[in-house]
Amino acid sequence: MITKPNISRINSLFLSIPVLFLLLLLIPVSVSAQDFHVTDSILTKYDGPGGDVIISGDIKKIGVSAFQNNTSITSVSIPEGCFAVDDGAFDGCTNLKSVSLPSTLKTIGTLAFARCKSIEYIHLPSGLETISGGAFYNCDSLGSINFPSSVKTLEGSCCAGCDSLVLLTVDSSSKNYIAEDSILYTKDRKTLIQYPGGLVQESFTIPNGVEIIGPESFRGQTHLKEIVFSGTVRKIMQKSFNGCTSLTSVELPENIEKIYEYSFQNCTNLCRLYVRNDKQETMATAFNGDTSLILYGPEESKIHTHAKKYGLRFRPLADDTYDFPDSEMKF
Repeated sequence: MITKPNISRINSLFLSIPVLFLLLLLIPVSVSAQDFHVTDSILTKYDGPGGDVIISGDIKKIGVSAFQNNTSITSVSIPEGCFAVDDGAFDGCTNLKSVSLPSTLKTIGTLAFARCKSIEYIHLPSGLETISGGAFYNCDSLGSINFPSSVKTLEGSCCAGCDSLVLLTVDSSSKNYIAEDSILYTKDRKTLIQYPGGLVQESFTIPNGVEIIGPESFRGQTHLKEIVFSGTVRKIMQKSFNGCTSLTSVELPENIEKIYEYSFQNCTNLCRLYVRNDKQETMATAFNGDTSLILYGPEESKIHTHAKKYGLRFRPLADDTYDFPDSEMKF
């Protein structure tokens, strides 16, 4: 027969189980030295349980793809003395929310934090010198980023595809880069490096003096319906406007010399593109996926030849009466 005191103890035991379970959840996942593979002070691989990862010891580099596609880590602290996060080190760590970078860090490699879709903010240390292409590519939750004045090399597409990015700043003492209205340029304002993916304005005028639209600088920007080019623009680099699905009409100035690979790829609503320079070079893949596009340009020009070669619809500039593309249109 179970006495009342024993029943009370049993009830207390069952009540304590959920509490113990919650406490276990709150205890940080332990990290051991065996979780890290280190060769010559380079962390080459992490095999731990994830959660909050604190890297310790004499680590000079986070090696290529060391944490790639690890979806179990939620935060990482990189120790002082580490000077590089190599290519793809944290690429695809989709649940990584918090990153602590050391003051000794000098280099962030290509795609180092690409597709880290949970990072909302990352503090870049004041001694950082190089940020390679696609370093924060497709960090969907990244809302703001500040580039320190120490940065000497900032490759195009560093923040491409960051759909929530609205605030992009550069320390005022920087000798190499500048941000105006959250848009990143080289200090001389001749190259536009990055237009934030989270800005919701529908029209943007490229400032006078800009000569180069950098690689992937507008990639995936779905809000812009209109881009007004200044007459100084000479080159539109690789994938500059790739995936800008709200663009409907683009008029290029006479100074445009070359449109590079995939520059307007998958601009699915782009119906009209005007070319004024009869010698403008256009790479074969510039308009891949633009099924509604009609090119307007000088007859017997390079853009006319391009249209014929790649099966794109073409009309002379003088014939500026627009109608929707159809299968009956001929060169």
